[in-house]
Amino acid sequence: MELSKEQKKRMQQEMDAYYAKLEEKRKESNRVANRIFKAIESVKGKKYLKSLLEYMEESEWNDVTLVRRDLESIPEKDWQQERGLIGKVIVNQYVNGGYSGDEYSGYVWVPLKGNLFLKFHYDM
Repeated sequence: MELSKEQKKRMQQEMDAYYAKLEEKRKESNRVANRIFKAIESVKGKKYLKSLLEYMEESEWNDVTLVRRDLESIPEKDWQQERGLIGKVIVNQYVNGGYSGDEYSGYVWVPLKGNLFLKFHYDM
């Protein structure tokens, strides 16, 4: 069954609207991330921020936020030591290998100050 010109036009408009919303969401996410990174730089310094961004790039990060966590409620086994200025982080990996055996996803919490953490999602 062939679609009419009007149906094709309406489908294209719906797709265009969908992709426009996705692009706006991506831009807003970038604005939020940039504000967070500027705040981290002001507290921790440029070298720390550079090291953090390099660490995040290796993990194909997305969805960055600032969160508060009660440090006493985090078991020692949940912490893992990272290289450089990052130090210890918390990793919650919910995909370990996946169907291909080479797929990993989860969340990382990087302590910043007191009980304030940078939380981001990763896919590798």
